[in-house]
This record gives sequence, structure tokens and C-alpha cells, in this order.
Amino acid sequence: MHELKHALGFYHEQSRNDRDNYITVDYSNVQSGKASQFQRMSLNEIQQFTPYDYGSLMHYGAYSFAADRSKPTIIPKKAGVTIGQRIRLSDYDIQEIRTLYSCGGTSTSTGGSVTQPPVVTNQPTTGSVSGLPKGTCTFESGLCGWTQDTYDSHDWTIRSGSTPSGSTGPTSAYGGSGKYVYVEASGYSNKIARLVSPMLTTTGATPFCLRFNYHMYGADMGRLTIGSKFGTTYRPIVYFSGDKGTSWRTARFTINTSSAGSFSFYLEGTVGTNYRSDIAIDNLNLASGKCT
Repeated sequence: MHELKHALGFYHEQSRNDRDNYITVDYSNVQSGKASQFQRMSLNEIQQFTPYDYGSLMHYGAYSFAADRSKPTIIPKKAGVTIGQRIRLSDYDIQEIRTLYSCGGTSTSTGGSVTQPPVVTNQPTTGSVSGLPKGTCTFESGLCGWTQDTYDSHDWTIRSGSTPSGSTGPTSAYGGSGKYVYVEASGYSNKIARLVSPMLTTTGATPFCLRFNYHMYGADMGRLTIGSKFGTTYRPIVYFSGDKGTSWRTARFTINTSSAGSFSFYLEGTVGTNYRSDIAIDNLNLASGKCT
């Protein structure tokens, strides 16, 4: 269930921006090369729907990635709590899923405030939208109105054929020929590259369909995040992480905006810990209305 919740778009509990108020991470006892497992995310990278949850299925155990197994890597600041359970979803785990996916219902937990983000739903269109890029971008003639973000640390690159390094990246664009965009990993460990849609303006609650092919092959694979951007505020919606094998895969999401406003969508590639972490996308399409 832990990995399933990752697939639904959730990070580790100890990655929350406010985690230092609740735990201490002893980096001196973390195994070599595993410090990224304890990375604390910024508020632009992670959404916090509930109070900090020691009992979350997504919380690491006290001795996770410990170099010396007699000493903890994560020390709770609250006495008497247990962390790292893998038995069931906690009440707050359930509340988070219901909030993100607008499932309704209530959990038995209380306290804390919940901020409703754009969510994956099947709500009807009640508003109109302007600013959509036209058609499917195959990257044969550029980025099709999508742009490189100016608040990241790396860029997406248009390419055909294989990526430069072995044991990572595609050998060709989706379908065997043409171009695609990718995030080069060699020399860019842990760097972030965002591709941002044109500014979209809606007059009311509007569903969007985002479709694309993606390729994430490599033993050091990082993360591909899909989110919405309001000014300089980034709100992740869902992400993929880890080695997905040598084949291209297909992603399709219905993403609902809950009110009128102006914003962009983004695709964010986060490089892993070494060079075998090239992330590629192809056939990028953003349209109004539900995916069918």
C-alpha cells in the first residue's frame, strides 16, 4: 500500500516542509548515498492536507537506511509514538486521498485545516478557457508554446535518437522516429527542470485532459511531477518515480480546476543521484474537457 500511495501522488511523510517540528533526522548515521531519502521538500513541491502524521503509512521507520542499525536515523520529538507502520492506511492517509481526489466522506481524525488544490475528478465543464496550446506537440518544430521555467535549475532538451549516456534514456522518440524532449542527468544530479504550459485563463470550474508519453529508464532514476503553477507558487498534483524500464509509457489525467483564474500546468523532471536518470516525454497534449 505504501507504493500504491506513491502512485497516487504522495511523498513520504518525513519529507514534509514542517517535519523538523516533529522529528530529528540524524544524517551522521544515514547510509552513504541515501541522504536524498530524507530530503525535506519546500511548500512549492509538496501539499500538506493534514497535521503531521507519525502513524502514516508513508512515514519511514526509526532505523530506515541506518549505517549503524543500533542507532535510529529518525528520532520523533513526541514521546511514545511509533513510526514506520506498514499495516494499514492511517486516518489521515485516508483523509489526504479523499481531499486530493475529491472522494467525499470523512475520517475519524480531527484538527488541522485542509486546502483544496486542483484535483483529478470527473466534474462537468462550467467555465470556458483561453490560452490552450494547439494540438499534440511532437517537438519536431520546438516546444509548441510550452516554455522552460525560469525558477528551476536545469532545462529540457529537444533530441532525436538515443540520449548520450548508456543504460538510461530512450533509444528513439515514441514510435521509433522523430524528436522528443528529455532531462539530461549527467552532471546534473538532483537538479530540477520544468516545462511550463502557456498561461491559461478560465471563467469557472473547468476540467483539462493532459496526455503524454514518458520514458524513465535508469538505475538512478529521479522523479517526473505534474502540477499547476500560480505565479511563483507550484502545486504538485501527481508524480512518477523510479526506473520504469526501457519502453515508452502513456500517461493520461483529467485535472479539474475548481474556480476561475489564471495559471499554468507544468511537467517537472527531477534528476536522480547519478547519470542513469534521463527522463523523456513525447506527444504532449493539453486540452479542455475530460479525458475519454
